[in-house]
Amino acid sequence: MKIGIDARILTFPEIRGMASYLLSVLQNWPVTTDTFHLYTEEEPRPDRVDCPSVICWKKISSPPGNRIHIWDWFALPRALRSEGLDLFWSPANLVFPIRTIQIVTIHDTLLQEKVRFSRWFDSFYYRSLTPYLAQRYAQQVITVSRFSAERIHHVLKIPENKIEVIYNGTSFLDKGRAIESKPSKMCLDAIQRYKRFIYTLGAESPWKNTLGVIDGFKLLHHIYPELGLIVSGLQDKAREETAQYCKKENIKNIELLGYAVFVPADIGKN
Repeated sequence: MKIGIDARILTFPEIRGMASYLLSVLQNWPVTTDTFHLYTEEEPRPDRVDCPSVICWKKISSPPGNRIHIWDWFALPRALRSEGLDLFWSPANLVFPIRTIQIVTIHDTLLQEKVRFSRWFDSFYYRSLTPYLAQRYAQQVITVSRFSAERIHHVLKIPENKIEVIYNGTSFLDKGRAIESKPSKMCLDAIQRYKRFIYTLGAESPWKNTLGVIDGFKLLHHIYPELGLIVSGLQDKAREETAQYCKKENIKNIELLGYAVFVPADIGKN
């Protein structure tokens, strides 16, 4: 199959959750005759993808202004008319008004239920228009948990038989040899400081409630003083702000990490 992908998340400065998800799928795709065509709005980043099935990157420009929506509604759909795709996959919550068979991964319904938008148009786009597009143009929705599937059905009004749960998780392959992931040195150093620890994924977004987790840990730490909390996934600015908060609140035994927490480790050798 000739599969098109909205690959804009691979052009962002940092490889975060959804970009890691997309990369993992591409890197672990079985050897078939399928080919992937990656569409971006900014300059492509082929250096980030090591997948023989990716045969084409294509930059599609859009007029200045509210670029993300112009690209969604007009630039990409117009470009795809002549691409002859068998399937289009959107891995990052967005659905496009295109006639090609479309599969979309919707990770959660935070944009519909939790985020407070400063502009009325953004609220309309994500809370009214996005559900409409998903109902009309997505042939299948993939999500990452049973809870998300229930929320997508309830909030976006997607029929249950159109929602498929595929849990996050992958194994790495390198020239036919199995590779497992292991903690990076940064993470190992943090782990070795504690006999017991809690690991959590954090983010600077308020709806991720990282500070709430830290406040909860503060209460728990009074009962279990040997316990540690390891938070990964924070951008540099958020790490600094969170560290200042912990210092102000006198919260100890907390390690604030960035993104490179796990790395592949070759287990094919004895």
